[in-house]
Order: sequence, then structure tokens, then C-alpha cells
Amino acid sequence: MTEYSGDCVRPFVEQLNEINRVYNTPMTLLFDRDALYLSSAT
Repeated sequence: MTEYSGDCVRPFVEQLNEINRVYNTPMTLLFDRDALYLSSAT
């Protein structure tokens, strides 16, 4: 079971890191008629 637990948790941790990046780093918002694009400000 130890082998499988890492596979289940990894996507969850990656999404938490992505949420942290979006909310806590400067971002540039670009958009057109069809989509919204997020880009790091640096």
C-alpha cells in the first residue's frame, strides 16, 4: 500500500502548489475573446 499512496497524494500536492503560486505571486492577466491567460509577472 505504501507504493500506491504516493501516486494518489502527488496530484493533490501539485494542485496545492499551483493554487499557492496563483494566489501568492504577481501575475499578468491576458485575455482575448475566447480565453484568459495567466502569466508570471517576471
